[in-house]
Amino acid sequence: FIGTGIKVSYEQRQRSASRYFSTDMSIGQMEFLECLFPTDFHSVPPHYTELLMFHSKEGTDSHPPVCLQLHYKHSETRGPQGNQARLSSVPQKAELQIKLNPVCCELDISIVDRLNSLLQPQKLTTVEMMASHMYTSYNKHISLHKAFTEVFLDDSHNPANCRISIQVATPALNLSVRFPIPDLRSDQERGPWFKKSLQKEILHLAFTDLEFKTEFIGGSTPEQIKLELTFRELIGSFQEEKGEPSVKFFHVSSRIDGDTTSSDDFDWPRIVLKVNPPAMHSILERIAAEEEEENDGHYQEEEEGGAHSLKDVCDLRRPAPSPFSSRRVMFENEQMVMPGDPVEMTEFQDKAISNSHYVLELTLPNIHITLPSKSFYEKLYNRIFNDLLLWEPTAPSPVETFENISYGIGLSVASQLINTFSKDSFSPFKSTVHYDEESGSEEETLQYFSAVDPNYRSRRKKKTDSQNKNSQSFLSVLLNINHGLLAVFTDVKQDDGDLLENKHGEFWLEFSNGSLFCVTKYEGFDDKHYICLHSSSFSLYHKGIVDGVILPTETRLPSSTRPHWLEPTIYSSEEDGLNRTSSDGVGGDSLNMLSVAVKIVSDQSESNTKEFLIAVGLKGATLQHRMLPSGLSWHEQILYFLNIADEPVLGYNPPTSFTTFHVHLWSCALDYRPLHLPIRSLLTVETFSVSSSVALDKSSSTL
Repeated sequence: FIGTGIKVSYEQRQRSASRYFSTDMSIGQMEFLECLFPTDFHSVPPHYTELLMFHSKEGTDSHPPVCLQLHYKHSETRGPQGNQARLSSVPQKAELQIKLNPVCCELDISIVDRLNSLLQPQKLTTVEMMASHMYTSYNKHISLHKAFTEVFLDDSHNPANCRISIQVATPALNLSVRFPIPDLRSDQERGPWFKKSLQKEILHLAFTDLEFKTEFIGGSTPEQIKLELTFRELIGSFQEEKGEPSVKFFHVSSRIDGDTTSSDDFDWPRIVLKVNPPAMHSILERIAAEEEEENDGHYQEEEEGGAHSLKDVCDLRRPAPSPFSSRRVMFENEQMVMPGDPVEMTEFQDKAISNSHYVLELTLPNIHITLPSKSFYEKLYNRIFNDLLLWEPTAPSPVETFENISYGIGLSVASQLINTFSKDSFSPFKSTVHYDEESGSEEETLQYFSAVDPNYRSRRKKKTDSQNKNSQSFLSVLLNINHGLLAVFTDVKQDDGDLLENKHGEFWLEFSNGSLFCVTKYEGFDDKHYICLHSSSFSLYHKGIVDGVILPTETRLPSSTRPHWLEPTIYSSEEDGLNRTSSDGVGGDSLNMLSVAVKIVSDQSESNTKEFLIAVGLKGATLQHRMLPSGLSWHEQILYFLNIADEPVLGYNPPTSFTTFHVHLWSCALDYRPLHLPIRSLLTVETFSVSSSVALDKSSSTL
């Protein structure tokens, strides 16, 4: 940290029943650097990274430049006795306001490894500490009691009744996001954890009039923490290497026409992160849940013999919220899988958000995106979804919990002892039925009980599900976009597989009131995830072959004026005068033009598979069909563009995918206009469903 022109002022006022103090600090110029010194620092120079840099305006003698202003004030009110040791129930208030000049920041999430010793300081390990950890590991209630005692007694740093609000504002923030190179191999195969290893690509995010604010109450009672970020506009650009020009590929603003003159931040884009405390269920709730599961288990045992019981046919219980439709529509003894209507999807989203540990909400009134080439999209996809999301911290854990006692390279002797002599290894105490201790594995136990009691496996699964029934989901992400434009430029592929030179294809997609919701580790299950997508209206325009090549320096964002050479491909039937209202058939009450529900179930055991259940609903859409040469149709070019290659990640074995598609069309139409004939044909489809299943061996599929 280097700073010049630092000024600090402090003021305190105290009365018999209240106290107030404030601190002001200003810094003229400052920078924050990360300095990495090699082992042989005499011959190799250190590596410097500018984490925080300010662009200060030129000052004068009377008004020197100021890049940071900090204001902190604290007020508290005492009880009627005036005793300093006893405060009244009136909460204390603390405010922290920080104003920054235009600032540049480099964000590298792998810095948490290099700062591990500061973020989690290690303590001196003694034999007594090892014995204490080993004892508390066997007696979890002792460890829990100790944790609660420390929380309730150590309140010197966190006043129990203090409301703290933090606000940070800057007119411009240029954030450079670096992508780490993930290494998921074991500690023995992985290189040094403190080595800085980054990809050469950089994602630049330019915020205008950014404001960050949060508020929380200090104390031992867990409460929701809310972090809110608002800004006037955001411009994103992608740079493949330092020194090369960056490609601007998306723009977020508050108005469709790009006008940012509005001074009111009510309709500005905002990003909100909520951190909910862990769900604490009372004893009565747990007992009621266990009794309900026991009753369900008795019913299930009675129904094992009969596949077509009355309960299966007439199940009057209210179904659990799901992004899929609860309406039972049968086709040849199979229930059709359809996306839920807006009410069902909203109910599922509300339930998942209220029961998630982390909730990320993004509200983007207007967004324009352009993808100039397939190679650009492939690099962007691999950097974000393969490098950024698969990266894991590799620094050794501190000696805070008994499982993480570090010795040398991070091995834990005590954890090895406990894992060797754990409670699960004492197999005779697992049940009243004794079996051979030498071969008493969990799978053999299941096989043994399955032979004695056929319902053992189902009851065990019900018990596992009941344990996760009241668990929290890990992360819920909700993205709302009022209006969006997407321009895609793709290569033109010939019949022999070669690409046409100096030619390209174009897509132009416009949508309104779009919403994307996804929840990971739903209800505590690590292998269950959901995705919901719906839009009230959208239209797709396409041109299979256009002269010229889009260079990275010539990339332009889509505007509200559509290029005249693009031809309508998919659009709302109302534009052709067709009525969108359908009969009383399936999907008649759906108001969204596009609805998508996805369920992802992963099996990370020996099979290493991932199953995708996808239901797509399209209502009131018209497809304008054109006879084009091979490789120029819209579906061929979009499939070619999306068929990208995943770059390998060290230590990561990608699972085998199993995908099941269910596509439903309601009140749609097919418009065909021959080029050289003065006729027009229109085929209307009231209800149409297609189901496709792709087999695991990738050599066959079912339609």
